[in-house]
Amino acid sequence: MVHGGPDFGLYTPKTTVISIEDLGELAARLGSIVNFDRKGDVLWFDDFEEGIDKWVKVLTGDRGSVEWSAAYPYTKGFSALLTTGTTDEDLIGITRYFAAPVLSKIGFEITFTIDENVLEASFIIYLDDGTNIHMARIFYVQASKTWQYYDSEGDPQDLSPTIYLARGGHRPNTLKLVVDFTTGYYSHLKVNDTTFDLSTYQYRKTTGGSYKHCYFYFKIQNNAAVEATSYIDNAVVTQNEP
Repeated sequence: MVHGGPDFGLYTPKTTVISIEDLGELAARLGSIVNFDRKGDVLWFDDFEEGIDKWVKVLTGDRGSVEWSAAYPYTKGFSALLTTGTTDEDLIGITRYFAAPVLSKIGFEITFTIDENVLEASFIIYLDDGTNIHMARIFYVQASKTWQYYDSEGDPQDLSPTIYLARGGHRPNTLKLVVDFTTGYYSHLKVNDTTFDLSTYQYRKTTGGSYKHCYFYFKIQNNAAVEATSYIDNAVVTQNEP
């Protein structure tokens, strides 16, 4: 069988334009939100243009709120605004539940903002395969500008280098966490222009799974008895990451 293209095909040199060899690039040019990191197969995404009802709200008591907002979208017209309560250590988060996918390297990407009242921001992938519970968790501690991961014992461990995340609704940051659920190890963490190699770090895995499901969870916690806020946009879940 002959492989390749004809002389007049995709790879012919051109003088005025460049041929698009990657359909991911074509999708990005047409407005896809999957443009920060295009690796992996897209399982699901949300650009928050249709509201926030696809997510489950997680609050401390009845304090705090999750609202559909047009104030600071990253792309298009809308985002979600998370606001904690005004009691110290209040948290606010949103969770998206799925049926458990086939085990592979799975990624969770989200664009988010923080303000000066955020103590920490957490990003969690939880997977129950029916036998074991897998918990991969990354969080950012604003005071020390440090990213941490939870190890196999459930204890936080610092990552290097430290990173300053810009603050304010008009200053977004994008994160993608990739975890290898076939081996029990993290894979890598990409935050803006910095990538952490996590491939030698085990995540928390325990026996006692019940029914097969998974969820992706983002939350913030305040650092005092004041409101802390975060705008989030462009959530992307992937599978079969390389």
